[in-house]
Amino acid sequence: MLETILIVDDQEINLKLLEKVMRSQGYCTHVARDGRQAVASARRLLPDLILLDIVMPEFDGFQVCTELRASAQTGHIPIIFLSAKNKPEDIARGLELGGSDYVAKPFNKLEILARVKTHLSLHRKNRDLETAGKMLRARQDRIAEDLLAAASIQQSLLPKQNPDLDFGRLDWAFLPCEQVAGDIFNFFPLDETHWAMYIIDVCGHGVPSAMIAVSVSQVLNPLTGLLTKDTTCQI
Repeated sequence: MLETILIVDDQEINLKLLEKVMRSQGYCTHVARDGRQAVASARRLLPDLILLDIVMPEFDGFQVCTELRASAQTGHIPIIFLSAKNKPEDIARGLELGGSDYVAKPFNKLEILARVKTHLSLHRKNRDLETAGKMLRARQDRIAEDLLAAASIQQSLLPKQNPDLDFGRLDWAFLPCEQVAGDIFNFFPLDETHWAMYIIDVCGHGVPSAMIAVSVSQVLNPLTGLLTKDTTCQI
């Protein structure tokens, strides 16, 4: 996809010259002949870079830069100032307002192309980083949702309430150090006079340990029919 450059200058000769130079390198160009048109075009086109003249009537380049930087939609677009105003205070002001670079007029073709290529490359890398960051955050959100679901399942396997015991009182608290853990327990009656209790502590933390703990607890659940009572055993 061709990279787009918006060229802003109130002098027709400068617009034509810059268009010719940029198009010779394969860039797609658009032009604006005053500051207000520049702001409108930037918002509509969202170009990859803006070459911005400073000295323009009514709405100059500094004002254009300020307005574009104030918007989340256009605030990330690199802006290279082009101006015959090359005093240190002018350059400093342009950079303070958010300009990415400053090229003095009359400009050198090789210099301006080098600056353009540099800032377009940086813009691409920043865009790629932003895309990668969004993908990473989306994956983290999905993992967080999965962990919450796993924690809910693990909590559902714990006793729902304390039993009424003739011989004593049973209280418990389950406070894992992470959302899911390798610890689980349960208790249930074996018959009218016997209760069973187990506590499982799998080494480690997180999902792998929790999966082992849940699997073992399922084997020990009396509803599975896997547990049997040896009535011949005498203690």
